[in-house]
Amino acid sequence: MKAHLGNEIRPFVAGAGTLQFTAARPLPDALVARIVRLRLEEVAAGQR
Repeated sequence: MKAHLGNEIRPFVAGAGTLQFTAARPLPDALVARIVRLRLEEVAAGQR
C-alpha cells in the first residue's frame, strides 16, 4: 500500500500495515477512499 500511496500516506504510517491518526489530525476523506479502493482491488486479485 505504501508503494501505491507514497508521500500521501507517509505521515500516518506507524508500522508494518498500521496507520495511526488522531481526532485532531484525521485521515483526509480522499485518502480513505483511495485506501479502500486499493484494498478492494487487492482482495479481488487475491492479494493480502
